[in-house]
Amino acid sequence: PAAPVPAPAPAVPSADEVVVIDPFTVSTTSDKGYWAQSTLSGSRLQTNLSDVAAPVSAFTKDFLRDTMVTSTDQLALYMPNTQYSYSEDTTNSGAQNTLNSDAHPLRMRGLNGGTTTVNFFNSSLAMDTFDIERVEQARGPNAVLYSISVPGGLINTTTKQAILSRPFAEIGGQERSWDGRRATIDANQPIVKDRLGIRFDAVDDQTDGWRNWEYNDQHRYYLNAHWTPNSKWDFHVEWEHGAVNKETKRTYTAMDAYTPWVA
Repeated sequence: PAAPVPAPAPAVPSADEVVVIDPFTVSTTSDKGYWAQSTLSGSRLQTNLSDVAAPVSAFTKDFLRDTMVTSTDQLALYMPNTQYSYSEDTTNSGAQNTLNSDAHPLRMRGLNGGTTTVNFFNSSLAMDTFDIERVEQARGPNAVLYSISVPGGLINTTTKQAILSRPFAEIGGQERSWDGRRATIDANQPIVKDRLGIRFDAVDDQTDGWRNWEYNDQHRYYLNAHWTPNSKWDFHVEWEHGAVNKETKRTYTAMDAYTPWVA
């Protein structure tokens, strides 16, 4: 009988060949539906979610679109061990009309948390999903890895990046309760294929509240430029501008602040 042919040995990289693995970038192109593949929130390095020991939840763009979630405040309803921190000193007293308290206060695992970051840079604004590719929630003290000392955890948003391989455009619209109307646009255009491209996103969102004379109107614009001059360098430049006009009313009809002051 003929002698068996041995299987070929696997190719071994030469001494001069360098295998490059970017440990600081998470690509959302590997996400499958609601199933996110990797994260930076667990260890500051790209790690498969199945290998992360810390409690991390990732919400992909497909999940955000199918649930019609338009802000991180709305997404909190789907986050494990998370609840709104209701207080008449902030949420119900009109203090959220100030820009630095736009995000709804949250509690994670019963502790203060819900600090919002954009690509792991701290932000105090309630993030809109019109320019967001993915949202990750890291519960527990993992936030200290990013110099944010909140014991409950943080919410990190990953912004949309220009795609260098193909152009596309998408227009969306919503009709909601309380005279809510929303229109979005997402346009991507490579300028030099596989080298240079831009991506533009915009949103016009208007809605009233269930109380009289309460509203939340916003107009936002986002632009991302992506340049890859060679295989070793990758540059991203982001710009966002917007106007938020909102009014939050108190839950009570009248308030006496004079009597405690004179007492």
